[in-house]
Formats: sequence, C-alpha cells, structure tokens
Amino acid sequence: MDTKRTHPLLIAASIAVILACGVGIAAMLGVLPKGQASNADQTAAMQTTAEQAAADKKAAEKESVKKAAVEHHKTVASESSKQQVASVCHDCGKIVDVKAVKVEGNGSGLGAVAGGVAGGAIGNQMGAGNGRTAMTLLGAVGGAVLGNKIEKNYKAATIYEVEVAFDDGTHNQYKFQERPYWQVGDRVKVVNGKITAM
Repeated sequence: MDTKRTHPLLIAASIAVILACGVGIAAMLGVLPKGQASNADQTAAMQTTAEQAAADKKAAEKESVKKAAVEHHKTVASESSKQQVASVCHDCGKIVDVKAVKVEGNGSGLGAVAGGVAGGAIGNQMGAGNGRTAMTLLGAVGGAVLGNKIEKNYKAATIYEVEVAFDDGTHNQYKFQERPYWQVGDRVKVVNGKITAM
C-alpha cells in the first residue's frame, strides 16, 4: 500500500506561517530590539516636534513685537508730520527766479494799413498787365503783414516775472511792469496777491 507523503512545499509554507506568527507576537510583546528602537525614534521625533513648536512660537512672538514697534513708529511719525504741516506758513516762501520777458505789443491796424498801401505801391511798379495787378495785390498783402509786425515790435514791452517757492511746496509767478527789487534767495510773504518782505 502506498503511503501518502506530505508535499515539501506544504511543509515549507507551514514553517513560514509559524515563524511569522512568532515574530509578530515577539514584536507586540516588545521582545525584539527593532521594536524598542522604533519606540525610541518615536520619542525623539516627539521631542523634536515639541522643540520646533516652541521655536515657532518664539519666532511668532518676536514678529508680533516687531510689527507693534513698526506700527508705533508709523503713528508717531504721522502725528509729527501733521504737526509740521499745521505749522507751515502757506503764504511764506523764497524767491527762486527773476527774469525779464519781452512781450509783443498790440497792433492797432495802422501799421497793417500803412504797410498794405506801401506794399501795393511797390508791387504796382513791377510787371505789366495782369502781372502788374497780381504784383500789386501781393505787395499789398505782404506790406500789411510786415507793417503789422513792425507796429507790434515798436510797441513791445518788457515785463518781469518773479517766481516764489512757498514753504508748503507750491510755486507761483508774479508779473511786474518795472524791474522789481527782489533778488533770488529773498524770503518773502504774499499778502493779498502782493509780494512783501518777511
């Protein structure tokens, strides 16, 4: 009679299961060194996390103190700026420029008429027939323009512009018909639109 023999693979599988169970029980009981090392690693990791949390808290506190200091500085600077603005004299300033400006005079029309007549007379001396008529018209127009320009130049005047830079940062110009006695650098005050000495 044949006796049934157990297959070698079945025996190997049974041994593997028994060993695996034994290792699992040993690990749960803390008998294996690896399990103890793992617990030590967990404890170290927990300590590192606690230290990191404490460091983060310190950094946050420092940042909070820094922000509070910056806000305080801004508030103090703002108050100081408001006080300075309130104390600025808006009508007080300094002469920064004095210049002479030539202003063209107004034409009354006499220059244009006289120039037109003279130009027409000169144009009439040139050419013949229709050419003479064209030259007369051209001379009259050119003479009128030139006569008007000559009259305006004759009546031209010089005015003086004085620029004041005010203490509040603004600028303004004031015009004088005659040369003013103000010099660049003079401290002045404007009262009712007129420059006066400080």
